Amino acid sequence: MTTNELRGIAQRLRSRSAATKALPTAPHTDAACSQWARRAEDQEFERMREAFSRHGGLLSGEQLAYALHRRVSPTVALLARGIVARRVVHVVRHARILVPMFQFGSPSLELKEGVGESVAELGQVLDDWEVAGWFAQPTSLLNGAAPVDAFLVDPQAVIRAARAFRLALHMDARLASTTSKASDEEAVSMPAGEPAGDRAVPLRRTSRGHSGFD
Repeated sequence: MTTNELRGIAQRLRSRSAATKALPTAPHTDAACSQWARRAEDQEFERMREAFSRHGGLLSGEQLAYALHRRVSPTVALLARGIVARRVVHVVRHARILVPMFQFGSPSLELKEGVGESVAELGQVLDDWEVAGWFAQPTSLLNGAAPVDAFLVDPQAVIRAARAFRLALHMDARLASTTSKASDEEAVSMPAGEPAGDRAVPLRRTSRGHSGFD
């Protein structure tokens, strides 16, 4: 992937981030914003649940541990360590850990090759919820396929897409930092009394709510 392609992805991420983070216009109260955030999270979870349902669905941590225990497998400990080390796709929903089953082989339920590498790439720039969302949403990095679907066909392609996504976000952060620095320098050098005018404020992503997984 070329630098220009990565720059294009970074620009799309900034645009989608702006649309996703827009708060409701009225009423501007803590209760209204909290309710809006819950609705957005519910909708995002439903999209993830639908995507993961195509490949085994979601199991709670307790259900998966029980299934692994019945197989007399050391994978239970490996799973726990993988979640803590952020090498396994998972989300926390209503205080419960939910694990997509696409990442486990059958019947051993061992973690498939390539999952840890992909999550490690994404984990540098996304939180656990966003990592799961990235796998569930179609992306141009995989010719319009969702990583959860592409992973069954070509795990290495998903790893490359995760790496490209990480690089694009790093580039996005650098561009935003450069823009902010240039704006600050302009403000310092502006003669006293001259109006600042309407300057573009660099958009910054937060750890939750970003759904531009392109």
